Amino acid sequence: MKSLDSVYDLKWSPRMVIEASAGTGKTYTIVGIYLRLLLENRLDIDQILVMTFTNKATSELRDRILRRLRDCADFLETGIVGNDPFLKDFGEWINSEGDEVDALNRLKAAIHNFDDGRVFTIHGFCQKVLKEEALLAGVPFDMEVIQNDDLLLQAAEDFWRSFMNRHSGSNAGRYYISKLLSIANTPGELIGREGLGNLFGKASADIEGEVFSDPLHYLEKVVALRLEISALWKNERGLIEKELLESELSGYTDRNVTSRVAKMDKFAGD
Repeated sequence: MKSLDSVYDLKWSPRMVIEASAGTGKTYTIVGIYLRLLLENRLDIDQILVMTFTNKATSELRDRILRRLRDCADFLETGIVGNDPFLKDFGEWINSEGDEVDALNRLKAAIHNFDDGRVFTIHGFCQKVLKEEALLAGVPFDMEVIQNDDLLLQAAEDFWRSFMNRHSGSNAGRYYISKLLSIANTPGELIGREGLGNLFGKASADIEGEVFSDPLHYLEKVVALRLEISALWKNERGLIEKELLESELSGYTDRNVTSRVAKMDKFAGD
């Protein structure tokens, strides 16, 4: 077995096995091999198959490959490397053995057609083959390969129990629980396609909107403020309604005021 200092040191052979422990650069090496297959072996984006084990790893690998294709294309157009060792290795290889114009054209084509790239989980690739070759395989056209997510379900059940126990003792906590129940009624639903399941394949997904480091503390303040508003409304409802009806302001007709008062009654009573 030989150590590997650079992905460009690899000599092509029918079979290659790369062994490495966690955090030593397996993904880095896979991306480099992908780039060499694209440029050196002149394979198209749909002729390179990459498989890994989980949806999250697949999504991360797709993102890494696409980002590196863009990085290399930017380097060929600008010549800027910075402190990126991947681009330094790529620059040395392209200067010694590559054709910059052809490489840039192939990179741009790969980026443009990246949706055709073949990066799958093992079960995802099997399902694709079975669907495309259903007649040959003798299986139904709508056959689906199911991933066994027993560990994920166990983790969801543990989270569910812990979440319910921690937050069931206060109004803010019960409201927090209601938000969870608006997403799913069971741990299985929580990790399903209608819940958070689709996020597991998107390693780089970002949370939209405002993010709170301590949502329960925020909810406690919201609940306290709501109780204060409700108490104020119950005490001053008649006076507020009278002032609105007598204000003669545009839009404050009897009908509109009655509607607004009814909404506030509902808010204060919830």
